[in-house]
Amino acid sequence: MNNHRGKSYSQDLRDKVMYTVLKGTAKTHVAVQFHVSRSFVQRLVRRFFETGQNKAMGHTGKIRSLSHTCNSESLFNIKEYIKNNLNDGANSGNVMVFSYKKRASDTSLRVRFMANMKGGNSNQCGRYTVTFNGEECDNPAPVQGVIVWVNGVTNEHKRGRSIEGICYNIPAGVIQVAVERKACSSYSTLDFYTGWHSMSRLQVEEVRLGLGRRQIIFVDNPDNSNNDEAAGITNVFNIQHWTWMNMDDENNNHKILAVTYNKTQDNSGIKVTLSSNFCQRTRGKCARWYFKFDGSECSNPGYIEGNMYQNHWDSSANINFHSPNTIKGICKGINTGSVNVELWVGSCHAWGLGDSTFGYMTTTALIVEEVYYTTL
Repeated sequence: MNNHRGKSYSQDLRDKVMYTVLKGTAKTHVAVQFHVSRSFVQRLVRRFFETGQNKAMGHTGKIRSLSHTCNSESLFNIKEYIKNNLNDGANSGNVMVFSYKKRASDTSLRVRFMANMKGGNSNQCGRYTVTFNGEECDNPAPVQGVIVWVNGVTNEHKRGRSIEGICYNIPAGVIQVAVERKACSSYSTLDFYTGWHSMSRLQVEEVRLGLGRRQIIFVDNPDNSNNDEAAGITNVFNIQHWTWMNMDDENNNHKILAVTYNKTQDNSGIKVTLSSNFCQRTRGKCARWYFKFDGSECSNPGYIEGNMYQNHWDSSANINFHSPNTIKGICKGINTGSVNVELWVGSCHAWGLGDSTFGYMTTTALIVEEVYYTTL
C-alpha cells in the first residue's frame, strides 16, 4: 500500500502505527507522531478491521467504505426510559412504552426492565412481557418475567424485580418498545401492581453477538474536527445468548444447566447475566443459585449467586410463590479457550436446604460476555 505521495512504508512502521491506534490514540495524532499522512492511517485501520491484515497491498487493492457509524460495534445505541412512582394497579395493557430508533439491520435488541412488582394472591399468575411494535419476541423466545402464586398465605409482596433478554431479527427503524401485562394459562389473572413508590426503568440497546474485541468505534476527535472513526479495543465483546422455555426444575441440589463458552482474551473477565423466576417454599429454609466455571465457583473477586430465604409469620405456611429476577456478576482470572459455564442450586452458607423451583412457566435467558475489568 502506498500513500498519496508515493512513499512505501515498512512493515515495522505499519505495525507501530496500528499498535498506537489500537491503544486509543486518534489517527490524526498518530499521523503526526510517525510522520505519515492521515489518509494512510485511515486506509490501514480500515483494511485491518475488514480483512485482519496489516501488510502492504498492491496499487489495485481497494478498501471498502464504512456503511454507517456502527457497523462494527458489539454494543451501542443505549437508551433508557424511566417513570417515577407509577403506582399502576391495572391488570392488563402497557406499563411503559417508548419509541426506539434501531440504527442497524444486523443487530439484536437487548432489553432490561426493572421495577417494583406486586406478588398477587393465591392461584394467580401474570406475565410482564416486552413487545416490539405490539408483538412479543419469538426469536429466540419471549423476553418476560412471570409471577406465579400457586398457593399459600396471601401477602402483598411488593418487591423490586427485573427481567432481561435479547430478541433477534428486528428490522432497523423506529420501534415501539413496551412492557405489557398479560395473563397466564391455567391460572386466574394476577392482581398486578407496578412501580409502587419507586423508579421503574426500561433499557434498550443494540448488540451484535459473537464479535471480537477489535472493533471500529466512533468517538469525538480531540482536534475538534468532525466525529472520527477510531480503531479500538472495546470493553464489551464476544456476547453469547441462550434461552430455555418452561424449565420447571424442582431438584433442590444439582446442576440446572450448562453451556460452553469460548473465551478469547487472557486479561478479560467473564460476565454472566441470568434472567428467570425463582421459588423457595419452605419456612426457615434457604435456596442458593450460583455459577461455576470449569467446575469451580468464582473466587476472583467472589461468588456469583442469588439466595432466597423464606420465614413467613405463619409457622405452618409453605409459600409456593415464583418470582422473576436476575443474577449477574463478573469473574476474573479464567483462562482462554473453552469454558464450561454452569448454573447450580443448593443450600445457602448458613441455612438448611430449601424446597426450590427454577424457571417455572417462563423464559430462562443466559447472557455471557467478555469484559475488560478495571478498578480505581
